[in-house]
Amino acid sequence: SDYYSVELERDQLTDPLGPDTGDYYVIRGSNYTNGRFSELRWTFRDYGNEGRRDVGFRIARSVE
Repeated sequence: SDYYSVELERDQLTDPLGPDTGDYYVIRGSNYTNGRFSELRWTFRDYGNEGRRDVGFRIARSVE
């Protein structure tokens, strides 16, 4: 899920799914507006309840 949680379930250590609901969303991404070209791989982690104009997006899909 994309909801933020401080704690993860102990029995699911590989590819944890996260909580089904929550007050905050996980923010994952990077941007190219700050920094040098060599820093494009740098990633950003945060949480919040609003979008950010300076952070990109990711596309993810569960493997079946």
